Amino acid sequence: MSAAAFPFVLLATLFAEGSQDGVVAHRPNVVIVMTDDQGYGDFGFQGSTQVRTPNLDAMAARSARMETFYVSPVCAPTRAALLTGRWCQRTRAIDTYIGRAMMEPDEVTLAEALGAAGYATGIFGKWHLGDCYPMRPIDQGFDEALVHRGGGIGQPSDPLGAEGKYTDAVLFHNGKDVATKGYCTDVYFDAALEWMRARSEADEPFFGYVATNAPHGPFHDVPEELYREYLERLGDVEDADKLARIFAMIENVDRNVGRLFAGLEEMGELGNTLVLFLVDNGPNTRRFVGEMRGKKGEVYDGGVRSPFLAHWPARLAAGNSSDRVAAHVDVLPTILEACGVAPPRVDLDGRSLLPLLEGREVDWPDRTLVVQAHRGDEAVRYHHFLARNQRWKLLNASGFGREVESVEPDFELYDMVNDPLERTNLAAERPDVAAELRAAYDAWFDDVCATRRDNFAPPRIHLGAPAAPEVVLTRQDWRRGTWGSRSIGHWEVEVVGEGPFDVRVRALADVDVQRATLRCGDASWSLEPGGGNDFAFTRVRLPLGPARFEIELSDAEGTFGAYQVFVGPARAPNVVIVFTDDQGYGDVGVQGARGFATPNLDRLAAEGARFTDFYVAQPVCSASRAALLTGCYPNRLGIAGALGPKAKHGIHADETTLAEVCRSRGYATAVFGKWHLGHHAEFLPTRHGFDEYYGLPYSNDMWPFHPEWPEGYPPLPTIEGERVVGTNLDQNLLTGEIARRAVDFIERQAKEEKPFFLYVAHPMPHVPLHAGAEFRGGSEAGLYGDVIEEIDASVGNILDALERNGLDEDTLVIFSSDNGPWLSYGDHAGSSGPLREGKGTTFEGGVRVPFLARWPGRIPAGRICAEPAMTIDLLPTIVRLLGAEPPERKIDGLDVWPLLAGEPGAVSPHEAFFFYYHKNDLEAVRSGRWKLHFPHGYRTMKGREPGAGGTPGKYDHDVKTGLELYDLRADVGETRDVAADHPAVVARLTALADAMRQDLGDNLTSTEPGGARPPGRVE
Repeated sequence: MSAAAFPFVLLATLFAEGSQDGVVAHRPNVVIVMTDDQGYGDFGFQGSTQVRTPNLDAMAARSARMETFYVSPVCAPTRAALLTGRWCQRTRAIDTYIGRAMMEPDEVTLAEALGAAGYATGIFGKWHLGDCYPMRPIDQGFDEALVHRGGGIGQPSDPLGAEGKYTDAVLFHNGKDVATKGYCTDVYFDAALEWMRARSEADEPFFGYVATNAPHGPFHDVPEELYREYLERLGDVEDADKLARIFAMIENVDRNVGRLFAGLEEMGELGNTLVLFLVDNGPNTRRFVGEMRGKKGEVYDGGVRSPFLAHWPARLAAGNSSDRVAAHVDVLPTILEACGVAPPRVDLDGRSLLPLLEGREVDWPDRTLVVQAHRGDEAVRYHHFLARNQRWKLLNASGFGREVESVEPDFELYDMVNDPLERTNLAAERPDVAAELRAAYDAWFDDVCATRRDNFAPPRIHLGAPAAPEVVLTRQDWRRGTWGSRSIGHWEVEVVGEGPFDVRVRALADVDVQRATLRCGDASWSLEPGGGNDFAFTRVRLPLGPARFEIELSDAEGTFGAYQVFVGPARAPNVVIVFTDDQGYGDVGVQGARGFATPNLDRLAAEGARFTDFYVAQPVCSASRAALLTGCYPNRLGIAGALGPKAKHGIHADETTLAEVCRSRGYATAVFGKWHLGHHAEFLPTRHGFDEYYGLPYSNDMWPFHPEWPEGYPPLPTIEGERVVGTNLDQNLLTGEIARRAVDFIERQAKEEKPFFLYVAHPMPHVPLHAGAEFRGGSEAGLYGDVIEEIDASVGNILDALERNGLDEDTLVIFSSDNGPWLSYGDHAGSSGPLREGKGTTFEGGVRVPFLARWPGRIPAGRICAEPAMTIDLLPTIVRLLGAEPPERKIDGLDVWPLLAGEPGAVSPHEAFFFYYHKNDLEAVRSGRWKLHFPHGYRTMKGREPGAGGTPGKYDHDVKTGLELYDLRADVGETRDVAADHPAVVARLTALADAMRQDLGDNLTSTEPGGARPPGRVE
């Protein structure tokens, strides 16, 4: 809760009397050091002979002490009581995990109280009161926070990739993850001392809370040198290895406490700094606790007693001590009195210990302290508690590890004055005392359980809050689940932002998730990742308000929950489209390529999605590119064929390109390679949304070296921006230069942290073929294979650049080709694989092309999609991903993100795809598994001699097709006309074609277009 909501009063002259050694104490600094699972006895000053704590021993000798000081038997309840001055049952933090260690944000913390009084506040180490907004330390009054998540390092809340790292841990600095160097305890004290020095230099009082997670387990990563020393010293002691590890962690803490005092002295702050030292609960193994009974998790004194040292030379005399019973709830009121700050206007359960620490004679009425902590969703009367006054202690040791709805109490009563080691149970002998303490407990229980309405309901994690745009949900804070690998739980959330959200899911490493369902309130979404353990629900709109948030995953063995879930604003990806020229369906390794290797394209397929039925809108250059960049059938734009140097038309200024969509969202945009939508200035990329352009304005064979028409073309210009920078360049360098510029563009945008759209339009393997020196002669398929291998390497360069700059998971990479292979070029042409014909025809070999898409965590790895889609669908899909406005003019493409994302049951959103060729001939239509060809002429190399060495063979242009129907599921090669067998299908597809003819026209049937738009033109 904001400290500004509470009035605090600074008593500036409170400390003029009672100062020590002539030092007047004004506004003391405050430092709390609390270790984790160390227990009462792991100190030389407490009598331990096994562990060395010389700095804490020296502190004890210089400090005032409380001799009978209680904490909770486990971590989070102690921390909640310490920071609020209230029993943990009032704060909702009653347990250590699965959603029961989150503290109510309305609680006023010590950091908020001191912060409102002008103190700088910092926490270093363990928080353990909620990892998510609004329960983080930076939400609860701490200006500076360097903490780990959860209850300790080595738990399911660890950052991915840094699991269990005490050394070089990934911690959270003011909410952001940071990689640290060194052992975690050293890192906490380093950061605390640096922060204190800065505050001291600014003459600003400070409150520093250094809460180590040492010596909490696991014990695999401890200070190695100290561990070896202790292992040798302990010899044959039982459990020597574990003890050596724990003692190494403890001595490391002790050395850092020495550094703390040395640092405060160097700053000149030692005299007027109140340094408190305590532990959070009993030891995590059966260790020395002064012969008391109990350890961590138990309510005997060995589990709940802590040293309490108060070092403040300006105010507290060394050796002052008090045997009055005290507890963690007393820390906040003690510090507020020491700092001259009035308590917040809430009911505190603690009492200031300052008079006792000062050794003053004060009236100190006896009181009954109650400590209760157990597993379970709410406090249960009499379950695992102690009630302690100055002489007597009543307890029921029913067990911290038992989750119960009700208990049959087995009360124990001890006379702590005459039996401080709790050896003789007097419950039967002194029922009067037991009854008195039980009544005190009952009053306490009734009071704390009525603190707020629905007192033990968990605080809700907020999703969509501006203060925490991304939230990481872990098994630390989920409800009803456990940490078991096959467990399933849910999170109680409050959706406060409109979204849309990206919900990235990480499952355990050893599972292959086949299906995932996200539920939030009454809404649900499902995906079929198809294996793997990292994927995402993209751009979902979660219902506003309180909700139960759950991820249910399933594999071959059953259902289970997520390991971690990342919920944040829908991230618009960087977009990279690599579009080659004349690369056939069969020219990728995973689609049967032979004679050359495509490891990087194969990687795209393995790490992303491969569409088996992906189409271009027309089987020729300019028309195909117009469709890709506008989401329209090219004849809607008046673009057909392949624009050449004599063309007077190009893409119209009013058409919206994919680059313009991206630039409207703040993206940097670039195209490197072949443009081919008009070479006049008004048609160039820089006039249509691209910031940068380098490449060829049309095909690379439109130059004076054409094998058939050398006199038909002027010199081939190379354009940068809008300026011609050369002609007839050495095309052996072209693919390499395009790749170099693509990588440079990525590097620059990464440095500027700017999102980008990169369009890499390789002019090859369109003839003439050229390859860089590194690739020439490298493949078994001759020059064509060399060219493909260089293009593949350029894709690898792009992937490497993305990974090197940390953009891998933020970038959608798409690879495709503009049409099928130019078959007449023989050994300089590619393969359409099992498909019929190639470039220049509307048979499958001309219009079905490779399509690969990769976006780690968003597109399931290894996904194969057989639903049909087309280049016209890329613009509307990217519009969705960017949250951009769609073009004002009509487009033909539809959003195919569900196909890419692997959503269960996702099908093509199109009823049909229409294949035009030449100027405006509607030659074919595909709907579902069926493809209907209308009568038209086409070219073929069937029965003809193919070309060789860069000179083409001659097509047969005198062939025609009738009204022919093909079942592409059974006959992908379009070899068997089944029109006569399926007249109803023919009729349905004909009706679809007739409707499209009314919109875009059809020269084959002399139908005028009703919805076509003119291209741009120059005089």
